[in-house]
Order: sequence, then structure tokens, then C-alpha cells
Amino acid sequence: MAEVEREVKRASCFLCHLNCGVLCTKENGRVVKIEGDPDNPHNEGYVCSRLEHDRWKDFEYNPNRLKRPLKRVGERGSGQWEEITWDQAFDEMAERLADLRDKYGAETLCFLEGTYRTQSNLHYKFTNLFGTPNTGGNGTICYSSDMWLEPCTYGGFCSDKSDWKRADLVVLWGRNPAASELLNWQWTLRNMQERGAKLIVIDPRFCEVAQKADLFLQIRPGTDAALALGMINVIIEEDLYDHEFVEEW
Repeated sequence: MAEVEREVKRASCFLCHLNCGVLCTKENGRVVKIEGDPDNPHNEGYVCSRLEHDRWKDFEYNPNRLKRPLKRVGERGSGQWEEITWDQAFDEMAERLADLRDKYGAETLCFLEGTYRTQSNLHYKFTNLFGTPNTGGNGTICYSSDMWLEPCTYGGFCSDKSDWKRADLVVLWGRNPAASELLNWQWTLRNMQERGAKLIVIDPRFCEVAQKADLFLQIRPGTDAALALGMINVIIEEDLYDHEFVEEW
């Protein structure tokens, strides 16, 4: 029997934006197990069901996973394809895009994205060089606006530096980590149970996290700004802010 070469590598999971630290066990170069890294200070060994139940194997080594480009050879919708090389695929796409740009102008191209797990900057470089401003998607209406507005407002990006483990009050505003950020939700639940932290949820929907909230504010869609302005008014009228910080910054 051939000897099995086994090694364990530290890595980060990119199935969501939280990027939990993991330990990957490889046998003869093939990953056979992924588990949480207990020495990682971020997730302390916790992983969600995607790794805990080995769901990653459904796509990582799926025999139907596409590894080479496919080109349609039949009528659109007929489902007829052939494998081509990466060089051929890039050459044909570049030629077609150049022809469209020369004929109609660069703005003929519109790029709509899904989510790339913090890699959206790559397509922005491409559209910028191509010459089209027509780009949008999940990132441009969600995370990107947050990343730009926070530095413009108070000089830095603080959204991902929330102290979920030790905060006395957690406010989830239009955010449902029980469905999308399970690690953060685990920290919130533990904090509530062990430290007595309070939870406020602001959302038009009675979502999963709202069911655990100490205070659920079920606002009407589109009224977030009115609520935020009202909160700011109370903070100012009742003198609840840090004067030295505000005057300094």
C-alpha cells in the first residue's frame, strides 16, 4: 500500500466576508478535511455548517465542476457546448469587446456583478481601462457605499471592527447575521447569555435576529433616515455625545 503524505496547513475561509481561520488537512496534495483553527483569535475554532458538515466538498471536487471555458456551438438555448482553451477564450472575448467598443463606444459595455468575497476591485480595474463607467451590483449598493462613507464621515472604516464579544449593546440595523454572518451571530448570542448584553434590531422584517431582540423597531421600508435623524436629535438635545471628540474631529 502506498504511503499517504499528510500535512495540515493554516488558511482562511472565503465562503463569506468573515474569513474564519481554518486548518486544512491534505493527503497526497488533496484536501480531505477543513476545520476551525482554535488558535485563530478571530473565530477561535468556530466554523459554520458549510465547513462543519463538509458541504465544501459538494463543489470543490464535484466531477461536474467546470475547469475549462465552454463555447456555444449550437443555437442559443440548445445547450450545445465545446471545451476550448483559456487562450482561445480570452482572445475571442478581447476581439469581440474591442469590436463593440470601436463600433458603439466603450459605454456599450455594462458590468453587473454578484459578490466576489472582497475581490470586486479586480473588475473595476478592467472597466476603468476599458473606458466604461457602467458598472454596478451587490458591492456598489451595499458594502462599497459603507466603505467610502465611513472614512468621509469620521476618517476610517470601522464597520468590521465591531466588538461583538464585549459590547454592552448590539444594534443590528437591516442586518440579519443569523442568516449571513453566523460567526458574528454566535458572538452576539454568547455575549447576551454570558454578559447580559442588550440587542436592538431595526428592520421592516421580523427576521431571525429580531426574534431574540430586547427591542425590535419594525420601521417602514425607506424610513431609516427619519429614525437616524431622530436618534441624532436625541443625542444632541440630551447631551449624550463626547464633546472633546466631536470638537477634535
